[in-house]
Amino acid sequence: MVREIEGMGYDHLWITDSSLHARDAFVYLTLAARESERLRLGTNCTHPHTRHPAVTANALASVNEVSGGRAILGVGAGDSPVEELGKPLAKLSEVRSMLDFARRLYTGERFDYSGPHFALHNGQLRYGLDGVSPPKIYMTASGPKMLELAGAVADGVIVHCGVFPEGLEFATSHVRRGAESAGRNFADIDFAW
Repeated sequence: MVREIEGMGYDHLWITDSSLHARDAFVYLTLAARESERLRLGTNCTHPHTRHPAVTANALASVNEVSGGRAILGVGAGDSPVEELGKPLAKLSEVRSMLDFARRLYTGERFDYSGPHFALHNGQLRYGLDGVSPPKIYMTASGPKMLELAGAVADGVIVHCGVFPEGLEFATSHVRRGAESAGRNFADIDFAW
């Protein structure tokens, strides 16, 4: 199926990271990496509460290494699969922390982190960073605050506001607002629907 998708000219393949509702996203991303040459491969989306963010960042760095630098970490607040695990939907601050956390790991930085939901002590990714570009980080968003955060800090946004004109205008206006507030160029942010 991955070869067929790539042959049809698609640019991205998104795999759902949905705890008990789908098979393991990182196993499938690895298989997709082996069966494709140019597809960008990402999670749509993973969450701060389904596994430790360092473990998630490491899994995606592994996919990035196997794929030759084509991996994307897609992060969002979660949905019913997160609640099934007894966890709440992630707060805006937790999603932002996960993005910052992953970005620091992808630079090879060694650091400590202590937050309300996870910690890291003298942690550092020890492989998967040489010879490939670091993974891109996208946010999956539908509400105004998450869309604005995506515009402020993410490389791209996966929009869940529908594909009707009013939904698209709503999404782009909030991403633009977030980008402008952070001094970023709106045109540099990738969009996926």
